[in-house]
Amino acid sequence: MRGCCREPALTPSQRDKGHTLPRWAAENRHLETVKILVEEGAADVESKDEWGLTPLSLGVENGHLEAVKLLVREAAADVASKDNL
Repeated sequence: MRGCCREPALTPSQRDKGHTLPRWAAENRHLETVKILVEEGAADVESKDEWGLTPLSLGVENGHLEAVKLLVREAAADVASKDNL
């Protein structure tokens, strides 16, 4: 899976309603995907969906502690970010 972020079809970009690959990975407990995106510099950890939720907030909401730690420690995700809810 390494190098996936160089492929246009897999590059995390804003899609319908602001859903991105980092958001999906953090929300759905795909730690290895989160790691790869962070390592390759391809994770926009501050991207927000239509409700203002970030990959970090979705990781927290879904109890994905390892992804949360990774996003905060390695990707410097903003822990003070506010959603729209």
